[in-house]
Amino acid sequence: MTAGSSSTLNLKQRVRLNDEDLLVTQPNYQVIHLEAYSSINKQGKPYLVFCHSDNLRPAKGSPVCLYQNIWHKLLTNKKGAAAVGEPIPSIHNYDRNKPIKELTDALKDKTPQKLILKPVTQKEEDPTSLASTISAIFTMQATQL
Repeated sequence: MTAGSSSTLNLKQRVRLNDEDLLVTQPNYQVIHLEAYSSINKQGKPYLVFCHSDNLRPAKGSPVCLYQNIWHKLLTNKKGAAAVGEPIPSIHNYDRNKPIKELTDALKDKTPQKLILKPVTQKEEDPTSLASTISAIFTMQATQL
């Protein structure tokens, strides 16, 4: 995970990320959390990796970060400092949660609902309720006297 040579700006000119920022995420099928103890993690701290194939192998993935709700390339230097790289909006194609507008539209029912009104009746007492049981005991004792 090092700064790419395609980047013309150095890390000082980019938005810097602290260790907590590296782990900000949202549910995504292709982004995994690479632990600090992983043998392929040369930074010694956890970060996120976009896996390019469904087998989710981080060794062939790209370090990423979620900055302002947009996936970006993660840039680092040899000292371990991290910064926000170029946006990679295509990673959002693998997000697990659909956008709010799609969910709201799906919840809107286009067919009219028929309301069925039932008359209010007196509630019958449940024969297994405590009050019903006590009443039955007193009635039975009264008839035995």
